[in-house]
Parts: sequence; C-alpha cells; structure tokens
Amino acid sequence: MKFTDLFIKRPVLAICVNLVILIAGLQSIRSLSVRQYPRSDIAVVQVSTAPMLTWFEDLLLPRWSV
Repeated sequence: MKFTDLFIKRPVLAICVNLVILIAGLQSIRSLSVRQYPRSDIAVVQVSTAPMLTWFEDLLLPRWSV
C-alpha cells in the first residue's frame, strides 16, 4: 500500500492532516517577527491633475507667426 493510497481510502484522515498543516502554518505566520525592515510611517501621495496648457498648445497647435 502506497502512502497516497492511505489518503484516498481515508478521506477524513486527509482532511484532518490538511487542517493540521493549515493551522500550523497560520500559527507560524502569526509568530514570525520582521526584524530586518525599518519602521515606516504611513505614506502620503499627492496627485495633481491640473492641465499644463502650454504643453498642450505646443504639442497640438502649430505656432503661427503673423
């Protein structure tokens, strides 16, 4: 009998093993501490959407000298 056949014949055992692995993984993630990264404050991003009319004029409209 192969190792995988055990889980095919006993699906409840497969579910229990999966739950134990999941709980152990969640517990290990919870207990990890990040020491190598410095503390960072909340970043503030400012976006300006004012059009640059001179740039549009130079790009779209040809300059006509009279």
